[in-house]
Amino acid sequence: MGRRRVRWVLVAAVVLIVNVVVSMSAGVAAWWHRTTNPYRYDASSTLARVLRARVRFADADVHAVMWFVAGVVVFALCATLRHRLVAVTVLFVSSIIVEIAQMNSPTRTPQVGDVVGSALGLAAALGAVCVLSALRSSDRSRAAHVGNVG
Repeated sequence: MGRRRVRWVLVAAVVLIVNVVVSMSAGVAAWWHRTTNPYRYDASSTLARVLRARVRFADADVHAVMWFVAGVVVFALCATLRHRLVAVTVLFVSSIIVEIAQMNSPTRTPQVGDVVGSALGLAAALGAVCVLSALRSSDRSRAAHVGNVG
């Protein structure tokens, strides 16, 4: 196994472990719900209004951010689009497995919205990394062309 693949596997494993721990932790969930409770803040504040609107989506936004970060980290290490597509599939299936595993937790429950949030986060990460990769490739191509012009 090449060094790049070993690095990719290690980073992917760490990212998955972090997301599993965060997803399964009753302490993290309790802290997040306390922090995002709209009734802790001045009712007329923008933050309180945003938090009240957020209740409809449960924790989908949190999952979108968690899996976006995981996706960016993992996809940035992928050399090709094909590798990124494999990685996005592995990460998405992992997010579903984490949600299913919550059925066995006395403090957590699986949510379809969490899976939707995970999918949106991963899709955004894949798009961002592909766009940045294309821009970087375009810059290199332009630089090579400029260097070859007499």
